[in-house]
Amino acid sequence: MVAILNPNASKITLDNVLVAPRNTGRGFAIKPSTGETSEVTWLAGQIRIDGVNFFALATEPVVLDFAFDSLSRGQVVYKLPDNNVYIYYYDPILVDYTSLLIGTGSDPAICNDFGLLGGNTILVYLVSNIVKYRLQSDRYAVEYELSETPLTYIRRFGVQLSTNSLAVLKTFP
Repeated sequence: MVAILNPNASKITLDNVLVAPRNTGRGFAIKPSTGETSEVTWLAGQIRIDGVNFFALATEPVVLDFAFDSLSRGQVVYKLPDNNVYIYYYDPILVDYTSLLIGTGSDPAICNDFGLLGGNTILVYLVSNIVKYRLQSDRYAVEYELSETPLTYIRRFGVQLSTNSLAVLKTFP
């Protein structure tokens, strides 16, 4: 059985499968359908994946990260200068892309668990130094608390094979 998240990871081990830089720079993800690495950027009012306009965003984000869902559709999480965190994702109920305000927070990061034979995408972020997370399977509507242990920042978030989980890593890479 695959554990969804590992709140106790406190150091980076050699088995962390993280697409560089997947830390404070972020912005890269592996596309499940091809295995190729893609990049998300913001340029002139557009969020772009691999240089192709994905959706309009007038304000340059402070943090920008993304992952793909199981059908290789991009899901972008971003934090604006007002500290609000949003996710832009494909909603199967609406049968279209939608933007969801997560609220104020810091260090948002997103990753899927496909490397662990899962079928979900997980968004993590900090609220008052507590790690919170949301799941694509819940349409990102439900906020869960990962751990009561406070963190000052999320340095890395990704697959950690030794624990068979997605790990929130707090040490510098």
